[in-house]
Amino acid sequence: MPRSLDPISVIDRLHGEYRRSIMTAFPVSDANLSERIRTLIEVDGSIYREPFVEGVQPFKTNGKLSQYIRPDFLHEQIRTIFEDSRMLYSHQVEAIKQFVQYGTNIVVASGTGSGKTETFLLPIIDRLLKEGPETRQQRGIRAILLYPMNALVNDQIKRLTGLLLRQGDVPNPIRFGYYTSATEKSREEAKRKLERDLENDERLRDIVRDALGLPAISILDNFIRDACPRISKFHALSREEMWESPPDILVTNYSMLGYMLQRPVERGMIEKSRDTFRVLVLDEAHTYVGARGAEVSRLIRRVKHAAGIP
Repeated sequence: MPRSLDPISVIDRLHGEYRRSIMTAFPVSDANLSERIRTLIEVDGSIYREPFVEGVQPFKTNGKLSQYIRPDFLHEQIRTIFEDSRMLYSHQVEAIKQFVQYGTNIVVASGTGSGKTETFLLPIIDRLLKEGPETRQQRGIRAILLYPMNALVNDQIKRLTGLLLRQGDVPNPIRFGYYTSATEKSREEAKRKLERDLENDERLRDIVRDALGLPAISILDNFIRDACPRISKFHALSREEMWESPPDILVTNYSMLGYMLQRPVERGMIEKSRDTFRVLVLDEAHTYVGARGAEVSRLIRRVKHAAGIP
C-alpha cells in the first residue's frame, strides 16, 4: 500500500533540522544566551514561516484532444505524438486556437499543473507537421523555447525527447536541441554524455522506453546501444551538429542566448534561420522583472534583429 505524505510532519521535521543546523553552526557556550537564541529562532517569521495552504479548484475541461484533430485545427499526426484521449482544459483550447487559427501572440497565466507547456508545444508541433517533411529539408530554427534557468531546460529536454521519439521512422522528422553550458561541443563527446545520462537517469530511461514501446529493460547496455541512435535522429546532441544543421526547436536559457548572439559561429545559427524562425516562447515569464526584465526585453530585440524580423 503506498505511503501517504503527512505535510505537517514534514514541515515540523524541516523546521527542527533547520534550527539544529543553526545552533550547531553557531554554538554559544553561555547556557542562558543559547536558550534565548533557541527561543527567538522558534518564533514564526524569524527564520521561517508556517506553511500557507491554498485549495485549488479543478480546471475546467473542454473535450478530448482527439476532437480537435481535424483539417481546420490540428494536424492528423498530432495523435502519434500526443495521447489523443487526454482531456484539454478550456484555457488550453483557447490558447491553441488563438495560435493555430489566428496566429496571434498569446500570454498564458494559470496555476501550477494547468498544462501551460502544452499550450505552446501542441501548436508549435502542429505548425511543424503542417510544414511537411519537404519544407523541413530547409534546415533552420523554427522555434526557440527560452527559460530562466538550466533546471527548467533539463525538464523540457526530457519531455521533448519522449514526444518526438513517437514520430517513428519518418523522413525529415521534427528535431530539437538544447544549447546550454552542459551541451557538448563534438558529436563524440555528446554521444558519450547521452550514454551516461541513460545509464544514470532512471526517469529518462523510462521516458525513452515508453516512447519507443520497448519492453522492460533487462540488460542496460543493450538498451543504451539500441536507444542512442534512435534518439540522435530527433535530438541534435552537440554544438557542432547544431552549427551545421540547426534544429527545428531550440531550447536554451536567456544567458546562453545572449552569448550566442555575440559569438559569430552561434549567431550564424540564428542568421541562417531568417526564412524559418517564427516562434519565441518565454516560459516562466513572470520571473523577468526589474533589471532582468529589461535585459530580456533587449535580448528579444536582438534576436529579432538577427533573424531579420522587423
